[in-house]
Amino acid sequence: MGAKTILKATAAMTAAAMLMAPAVSNATTWVTQLEYDATGKVASLGTVTITDGLNGGTDVQVRLDLNAGFVVDTGSHYAFTFNLDPDAGNVVTVNEPTGGSIDYIYANTWSQQVCPKNKPCYTETDPPPYANSPFGNFGNAFFLSATGGNNTVPTPFIFTVHNDAGITFAGTGVTPGPGGQLTTLGDGLHFESNTPDDGGSVPGYGPGGWWFAVDTSGADSNCSPTCVIAGRDAFTSVVPEPATWALMILGFGGAGAMLRTRRRRMATI
Repeated sequence: MGAKTILKATAAMTAAAMLMAPAVSNATTWVTQLEYDATGKVASLGTVTITDGLNGGTDVQVRLDLNAGFVVDTGSHYAFTFNLDPDAGNVVTVNEPTGGSIDYIYANTWSQQVCPKNKPCYTETDPPPYANSPFGNFGNAFFLSATGGNNTVPTPFIFTVHNDAGITFAGTGVTPGPGGQLTTLGDGLHFESNTPDDGGSVPGYGPGGWWFAVDTSGADSNCSPTCVIAGRDAFTSVVPEPATWALMILGFGGAGAMLRTRRRRMATI
């Protein structure tokens, strides 16, 4: 088979893949480095990865990974805190983490439905604010129950935020700034960082502007034995749609076929 024939066949398969691939919205992955403690900015101690565009744009998955130590709940801090757009009201469903033996309890600003793993759903109405000093107050929090293994659990910690009308991390129509950094919020229901009015202060950074705060152990030398770490900046990368993956795979296959044909020709000379 000649190179031209291979290219024609590849083009035909590519066109077929484009027709067969479902039309879905782009998934967007945002990553926030947990690189602040009470002393200011330090080396990254872990990440919070947020994936948009799931389930037709109605779900956002949040994943926490720590480089060392555990998620803890000392009673004076919350295990994990974040904010949602106040306009979301009680139409948001937060599914408690999946995977592993986890015993988290979700608290939130509004009366929301919570669906624990392998347990009946319930309505949680514990009122805010949820203070995670020194990073101020948040509207949503997870904490560990008294039966949560001495109040410590390992990561990853994964949960999903759902809204039937659609919800994203940064809002729709967002154009990231240099390096993919989130600089503005878009339209629709989305997450929010806390505001300067929410209190808290970190040397050199002041109050407000924190996306997530995590109570942890063994994260850095400033934890004695625990401390709260937080993320302030978010960066994005676009995940290819199924059609794009199909095109890439077909392209790699076509290139490989051309190389094999060329090698066979060289072997016969």
